[in-house]
Amino acid sequence: MHFDSGRAADSAQRQLQLTRRFAAGRVPGTQFETEFLRLRMQMGDRPTASVEDVLTQIFYAVDDFVADDSLRPKVRGGIDEEQLREIVRTQLRRLDEADAKGAAD
Repeated sequence: MHFDSGRAADSAQRQLQLTRRFAAGRVPGTQFETEFLRLRMQMGDRPTASVEDVLTQIFYAVDDFVADDSLRPKVRGGIDEEQLREIVRTQLRRLDEADAKGAAD
């Protein structure tokens, strides 16, 4: 996986590590939401375009996540933890496929 050097790369790397733990079911949705947003705010410069695109798509999904089942119907576009996890997995597959393609080139 290609990262630019510096703080953005470190923050992006930590976001991806957290994202992979969440996708594997090792982190609950509410913890993932809090930690992902905290790490996202720490990013200064942005990582490479493919990593940034994946992290942005995950950010949008985190923004749509509503942990409280009773509130979700009231929130337009609100998603539950399983929907969030599926979006995260899809985005990680995209990144892994891009990395595999880049390694083959």
